[in-house]
Amino acid sequence: MGKLCRQSLKHEKMDFWKMGLTLIGTIILMNFVMGWAIQFGPVIGSLAAVGVLGLGTAICFRFIYKYLSKFDYRLIGTELILERAFGRANHVIYSIELDQIEALTPYNEFESASRIKKLHKFVLNRDTSKWFVVSYKDEDESKTLVFEPDQTFLSGLTSSLGKAV
Repeated sequence: MGKLCRQSLKHEKMDFWKMGLTLIGTIILMNFVMGWAIQFGPVIGSLAAVGVLGLGTAICFRFIYKYLSKFDYRLIGTELILERAFGRANHVIYSIELDQIEALTPYNEFESASRIKKLHKFVLNRDTSKWFVVSYKDEDESKTLVFEPDQTFLSGLTSSLGKAV
């Protein structure tokens, strides 16, 4: 059996008052916009209500997606798994076989080639000195992703990559 490593990245707790005031402020703003739009007639008021409902839903989704989720990195045998977790539900975003990985480099040393369409980031903070880039081949297409392993996970991954290469 190969290596078994796991790391979880959680957002720092958001201040209750900051979150509460943001949500209450959003509700007050939405109420103000609907009251203002109803002056222009029932059709405009109805359209504003639908728009405000969409905006409220987007803001709530943003809070849940950004502040209440966490990232799980797993190295199980010869597979690197990147997940986003909401409560007890884990959603596998990427599952990469170690023999598909072409390079593992620090983000600050990574030079983006023109062939890379999108760089997928699985990081929580803005400290790029802790980020690493994984370049891999998937169905004859080069893909890259950025993640933030701790020293234990990184040493397990590099030793497993040494065996795989």
